[in-house]
Amino acid sequence: MPARTGQDYIRGLQEQPPEVWIDGERVTDVTTHPALRNGVSSIAALYDMQHDPDLKDEMTYVSPTTGDLVGLSFLIPHSHQDVERRSKMMLHWARATCGMMGRSPDFLNVNFAAWAAAADYFAQNRPEFKTHIVRYYEYIRERDLTLTHALINLQRQRSPSGAQQLSEDTALRVVRETDAGLVVRGSRVLATLGPIADEIAVYSPRLRKMSEA
Repeated sequence: MPARTGQDYIRGLQEQPPEVWIDGERVTDVTTHPALRNGVSSIAALYDMQHDPDLKDEMTYVSPTTGDLVGLSFLIPHSHQDVERRSKMMLHWARATCGMMGRSPDFLNVNFAAWAAAADYFAQNRPEFKTHIVRYYEYIRERDLTLTHALINLQRQRSPSGAQQLSEDTALRVVRETDAGLVVRGSRVLATLGPIADEIAVYSPRLRKMSEA
C-alpha cells in the first residue's frame, strides 16, 4: 500500500479496532467516540496532506522496495539533502498542528528508519535481529502505519506500608521464546498515542544501566 489517505487511516482503525476502555466501558469505535474522534481526525488530516497536489512532492518519496510513493518521514538519509528534505516534510506536519501534536506518526517513523539504518548493530549478538529490524521497518513503511511506543514499567509503591503494592509480575518480562517470537507478560506504560495507533512498539529506552553511563 502506498502513502495512506486520512480515510485509509480511519478505515484501518475500524477494521482492526484497538482495545480501549474509558470509565470501565469498552470503546467500540475510536473513530467516533467523543473522547477520541478529534485526535483521529487530526491524524487523518496529516495523512491527507500526503496527497495534496501542492505538497505531494514534499511529503512522499519513491519506495526502494515497491516503487510506490511512501511517507517521507520513513526516508533513511544518505546525504545532507535527504536530511533537509525529510525535515521539511516534518515541518509541514508540525505547522499543521501548531506543534501541539508531539506524537504525530513521523515521531516513530524516524526512529525505526534510524534503527534500520543501524541494522548491523542489532546483529551483534543475534544475527537474525538485523533481518528483523529491517523487515519491520519496511513493513510499517509500506503500510504507512501509525505507531506509538510503550517504554516504562509500572512503578511499585515504594512505601513499605502502602496498600497499593504491585506484584513482582507487574513489570514486563519475557516468559519464553518461540519460532514465532517472544512471549511476554506484564505491563508497560507511556503509550501516548495508543488509543488511536495502528500498532504499539514495546521496548526499553535503557541500553545500559544508568550507573554505567
